Amino acid sequence: MILPMLLQSNERSKVEFRHNNERALSYFTKDDKKKSS
Repeated sequence: MILPMLLQSNERSKVEFRHNNERALSYFTKDDKKKSS
């Protein structure tokens, strides 16, 4: 069955997407702090 593998890769891509969002958010907030100081 390929279905379990598809579900697994979908979960992994969701986790990577969330991780990238958090990294982008932290980068933007860090940039904002740099500008304000």
